[in-house]
Amino acid sequence: MRLKYAPPAKRQFEVIAAYLRENAPEYAVGVVAKIRAAAERTLIFPYIGHTGMAPHTYELTVPRLPYIIVYEIAKKEVRILGIYHGRQSR
Repeated sequence: MRLKYAPPAKRQFEVIAAYLRENAPEYAVGVVAKIRAAAERTLIFPYIGHTGMAPHTYELTVPRLPYIIVYEIAKKEVRILGIYHGRQSR
């Protein structure tokens, strides 16, 4: 399997990283790494997330962080559709 980020998810990830670098620089590297590690974990355990709000999607909460990764599973690919803060409207 391979991991692919949809363009909106890439933008969301960049926005999160930029926000953290500006507002919490001491945590930025660690938080970004944990989000990326959680996304990569779906390659080993694709069904680790629970059923998502949208049809055929899954949602994975990043451990010990308020972020939710929304993804779908296709043939030999996990596609990250979005990365949201838990308080953010989806």
